[in-house]
Amino acid sequence: MKKVIVEIGSSVVRVHKYEDDQSELVLEKEFQFKKNYSPNRGLNFNDEEGLIRLLERVNANYFNYSVEAFATGIFRELSDDQLKELQSESRKRAKIEILIISPEEENYFKKLLLRYSSFGKRADAEEFFLADGIMAAMMAEESN
Repeated sequence: MKKVIVEIGSSVVRVHKYEDDQSELVLEKEFQFKKNYSPNRGLNFNDEEGLIRLLERVNANYFNYSVEAFATGIFRELSDDQLKELQSESRKRAKIEILIISPEEENYFKKLLLRYSSFGKRADAEEFFLADGIMAAMMAEESN
């Protein structure tokens, strides 16, 4: 299986490549989505444009991979119109659908990652999806 998962968090975008049972973090880029977010305007234009350009590069570099993009955090705060506009631009320019996942889905993936990494097992590629900030919070909770 050749797959790329784009993890879009409130301040970091990570691109993970999965091929031949191997996973690799191929890109990590900081953005200020949360800091620059406005409820009235949504995402900052430069941040949104930077994200779309990053997704265009992912599509160009991994055209023979299945590419999925998942957004968390501040992206859940976007209005329906703001989200539709972002998703439309991503589909049109980068040919990548951005899916917003719930906090419960985000936690599910984190727990799977912890479980599989603790036992030295591999999960299915989608189960390794990492989301912004949750890993540290879960590890802190488990240590208390």
